[in-house]
Amino acid sequence: MKNHELFAVIDVGTNNVLFLMAYRTTDGIIIKKRLSSVSRMGHYISGGRLKSSGLKAIKSILRDYITYARLFTDAIIVVGTSGSRQITNIADISNWMEKNFGLRYQIISGEQEARYNGIANAAEFPAENILLFDIGGGSTEFTMMQGNTVIGWASLPLGIHRLDKEFGRNAIAKQDAINDILQDFSAPSLTDTTVIGVGGTITSLAAIHLGLKQYDSAVVHKSTLTLGQCQKILNRFSQMAPLQRRDALPFEPARADIIATGTMIVCQVLHHLGCNRCMVSDRGLQFGILALPDDEFTAFL
Repeated sequence: MKNHELFAVIDVGTNNVLFLMAYRTTDGIIIKKRLSSVSRMGHYISGGRLKSSGLKAIKSILRDYITYARLFTDAIIVVGTSGSRQITNIADISNWMEKNFGLRYQIISGEQEARYNGIANAAEFPAENILLFDIGGGSTEFTMMQGNTVIGWASLPLGIHRLDKEFGRNAIAKQDAINDILQDFSAPSLTDTTVIGVGGTITSLAAIHLGLKQYDSAVVHKSTLTLGQCQKILNRFSQMAPLQRRDALPFEPARADIIATGTMIVCQVLHHLGCNRCMVSDRGLQFGILALPDDEFTAFL
């Protein structure tokens, strides 16, 4: 029986497509199913357009996720983030979704992305002051919160795929580019502030540090990483061949080709913030959308 208190939210990112099916209740969000598939959208972007091979990969993932979700609910939300914002032929996906499934492909802004990340984590981390950073394939979002209120945000063109496409394996050039981009973000005072990393890179680093062979949200979520631990992992990656990096990521080997660049960004972000450690969250914008007030939430449906 389909239950319309059950919702599916699909987040089409620049590297991964994330699937969350959950109950939206007065007591909070109750997870039914979470999935992640590597699409490598950013890899297939050329001249501002998504190549046909990239379109095919994303459509295949979306078809599988939507078909699965409809076994349980018709309340399905599909959102696109940084990669979708920069693609000139994104209508090839949105028109296909509308025609085949009657669903909207909703592209959210950097401001929305940052805000939804903040809302997702406000109840998870009971701190008065929070600074979130979310490293993605196309951009990095920062969210500043006081209590349960977002008081500031920033979206920087600092993405893993952007760096890899421009600089390849030139680690020094990447590091210089990261530093240059971070200069556009004025780090707030971190006195009595909890710094939290969100997204696939930081959760993968936490899982590696914890020695997990299978990803376990219950272990990773709310764990802690230090700058020193991230730098140690980065040093390991810099000495590894691609196949060795895949062995280091048994729970998501397809991320192996971007994990070193993502780790470099994490290290530079923490250094820029003057922060020696951060907490880790695997609650991203999908959870924030589900936690929106009723009037905002229903606008997605």
